[in-house]
Amino acid sequence: MKSKQIAIGLISLWWPPIRGGATVYIHRMGELLWEKGISIGAVTASPESTAVSRSDSFPVERIGNVPEPGNFSWVDAYARKAFPKWKADVLQWAGRFEPTHVVLSQDPFEKKALVKDLQSMGIKVGCVWHEYAAMPLLLDLLSVYLKTESWEETLATVYQSERSGKTRHHDAEDSPLQWGIDFLITSNNWTRMFLDPLETIPSFTLHPPIPLDVDTPCESLSPHVTVSMLNPIPPKGALNMAIIVNYGDDRWTHRILKGGWGNGFETFLPLIDFPVWVSGRVHSEEFVDDIRSFYRGGEVFAFPSRAEGYGMAAAEAILCGVPTIATDLPGIQEAVGEGALMIPYKASGFAWIEGVQTVLDNKAEWTEKALKRKALLLKRQEEQANGLVDFLNRI
Repeated sequence: MKSKQIAIGLISLWWPPIRGGATVYIHRMGELLWEKGISIGAVTASPESTAVSRSDSFPVERIGNVPEPGNFSWVDAYARKAFPKWKADVLQWAGRFEPTHVVLSQDPFEKKALVKDLQSMGIKVGCVWHEYAAMPLLLDLLSVYLKTESWEETLATVYQSERSGKTRHHDAEDSPLQWGIDFLITSNNWTRMFLDPLETIPSFTLHPPIPLDVDTPCESLSPHVTVSMLNPIPPKGALNMAIIVNYGDDRWTHRILKGGWGNGFETFLPLIDFPVWVSGRVHSEEFVDDIRSFYRGGEVFAFPSRAEGYGMAAAEAILCGVPTIATDLPGIQEAVGEGALMIPYKASGFAWIEGVQTVLDNKAEWTEKALKRKALLLKRQEEQANGLVDFLNRI
């Protein structure tokens, strides 16, 4: 029987399989709370997809007909045009579902008026935030990092600047603090500390939940490849991916999963040298039904992301027991710890080739590290699931 203490409503413009990591995050949070006995309902403007499968454990009401976005400009334009009607539909849904709490996704729809209207219905309103806090903040962090070459020193320096008022990215117009929310849920600790450095509202860190069926059998994608990578767009390290493919050992084979949304392959595939492409050593996938089959279909998972709130893909690979190499961004470090070979942010693309070779030469060692981290991730997830329920009950 589901808990009657609280009922959580999730509001997301998009819903899996449409969109990327932020949408997956709020969906998996709902699944996690449902498993804990919490009453969950969701409302989205995403239509049912006939091209790919997606099942939900809890009720999801689909209103509107928002297609998959093609690019960021399209997202902003659509959100501004479609929001007024969608807001009315969401309020009607809230009246039917009667949640005690509502959690908004970070999708770019106008939230301030919606928050106020939901609160007038006696609902506590919060927001999840999956990515880094804001682009200007990320640029500040990178500026300090390039001088210090230490993420620990960088985070401490910029955090103190935010708290002292020297910089005030948390006061920006697009900050969730400006929407009048009652609480905040973030996917990582470093985003949480920068979104609300003065700790003005209750907040909780829930690292992105990973489905707990990681140990059940599944078929690996065929053919088995040397290196697996995903989401080949510039912010996720497309250039370094191309360097691995073009200049790595010519005996290596590769699989690239599109991931997310947008035109990743249109911009990435032209980066691949023609002789490499026609050699048959590069395999591309638009979509996979079971993400585990993608990770387990490779010897090594490479994650050269340049901008990441949390390294969810790297964590997924580790939970599948796959040796992993990843950029040493703070959010990725929160995900993988010592379970992956970390490549410095400033390193060249050729350092990634050396990293792949290092892991291949010591595969047993890196597999063991991945399995140790897997145990810690699963333990942390259970602890955070219980902590999130307690947090929401206190709001």
